[in-house]
Amino acid sequence: MTMPSEMTDGYHERTRLLGFRMVFVSIGQLLAAAGTGEMIRRGGGGAQGYAAMGLVMSLMIFGAMTAAFFGMAKPRMIERSLAPARLPGGQLALCQNIVTFLSLPMWVRLGRVIGKRRTYRIGVALFVVGALSWLSAEPGLQREGMLSGIIAVIEKTAFAVGAAIVGGMLTIANDVPTVGGALVEQPDSAVRARYLGFAVIPALIFCGNALRVYFYDLDERKLHDEPV
Repeated sequence: MTMPSEMTDGYHERTRLLGFRMVFVSIGQLLAAAGTGEMIRRGGGGAQGYAAMGLVMSLMIFGAMTAAFFGMAKPRMIERSLAPARLPGGQLALCQNIVTFLSLPMWVRLGRVIGKRRTYRIGVALFVVGALSWLSAEPGLQREGMLSGIIAVIEKTAFAVGAAIVGGMLTIANDVPTVGGALVEQPDSAVRARYLGFAVIPALIFCGNALRVYFYDLDERKLHDEPV
């Protein structure tokens, strides 16, 4: 996500590069969703099948990331200003990512000791503090790497929180679980919850995004006028 800013200073060319990224992300997600189940089946099912699938997927991911690393070994570099940061907001956000990675064993242990719900609440509180630290970040410095890292963390968090919210909605709506892929008749409340979770709420969120983008005024002229 951060490489287009180094590969080109073209306003529209960066958009095309990120567009191709999303195309291949979608293709990868589709192949993973369709292929992992078959890998598990061919691996014998159960824990053995999941272990085989995990091994194959890890090798594929490692190969793709390694190819990307060496493919971008000598990119076009754009000279940047080395002006020092005045406030520690960006540095604090970078530390947040590092701490998140290094503290995973601690979170697992904490979940066993005090329970997953309390652990999750503590994690949310710390994440909120880290997110609000961006209010102290000064404008004008090139921070594509840190911003990309923060976006990735927020994206993964949203995937987890979204699934939890929809699951909670379905539980409250008396959703009837399915077993073995069998179709079951759902109560009207569960049907309404599905419409709400998969149509209404996403539509409202995207409308909110559109409103925020309305105030984003970095056009092509301003990008070229900004000092690097």
